[in-house]
Amino acid sequence: MRSALAFATLGLLACGEPLPVDGTEDCTSLPTTGRGSGYMAKDTFTGQWRHTASIIDAPTDSAIALGSATVPVDAQWLITEDTLWAMGPDGVLLGLAIEDHRDVRREYGRFGGERPAIIECHERPWFDREFAAVRWTEDLVATPTALPISVDSIEADGSVGSPGIARSSVSGDVVSMSFPMAYQVTLCADCAPLPVTVEHRFLRL
Repeated sequence: MRSALAFATLGLLACGEPLPVDGTEDCTSLPTTGRGSGYMAKDTFTGQWRHTASIIDAPTDSAIALGSATVPVDAQWLITEDTLWAMGPDGVLLGLAIEDHRDVRREYGRFGGERPAIIECHERPWFDREFAAVRWTEDLVATPTALPISVDSIEADGSVGSPGIARSSVSGDVVSMSFPMAYQVTLCADCAPLPVTVEHRFLRL
């Protein structure tokens, strides 16, 4: 199933006794959260994707060339309770923390004209809930295979990037996502660590 990214803002509580839309619980709306993370529809992550990574920032006096990019590789997303995994042909590309899984119920008041109340739903098991809050600021795996340069060691930095929803583009059935991520890398065993920022891009095929 192909779905565009779903976004919405928290609604105001409706006056009067709330009634579900069409007499049923409608969990298709999406609120933002005050914890600094946005929510994305999980079915966004279905299907086959293509991943590339490019260097967008590095020390000017280093041997790292800005714009260096990986060869595009096929990727798929795997959702677990705590982690969103990007899996490549040779294993894990990225690991991103999932902060929450939720459904959302939209309820209206009995009288016409009220704003709907957007209510969080956690009744269903986490794997059945429709939306997930992903933390895009830190790569939990920090594997060198996801970088366009050869390094001796790598550590995730977490100092850049948006804690909310990844930048996205939707055109018909074409969905792409991109987000920056900071790392500390050493190019050799005796080299000092260098800060680099990598732009990860995913295109759904």
